[in-house]
Amino acid sequence: MALAIIGTANHWWIDAAAAAMIIVGSIAIWRVGSVALARRRATRDGLVQLEAFANANALDADVSRS
Repeated sequence: MALAIIGTANHWWIDAAAAAMIIVGSIAIWRVGSVALARRRATRDGLVQLEAFANANALDADVSRS
């Protein structure tokens, strides 16, 4: 892309540098978003496991009382 921009002489080097910064910035935003979503999924899965564990212990306590 940079060679096409510079080769056609329609733009300056700064255009290629700006495009590179936009690409790098977009990748960084995508990675931060994917990490945030993975953490949210892990938290939700952890809460489901914790709830299942608590419910199993509550059932065991009810059975031992009877």
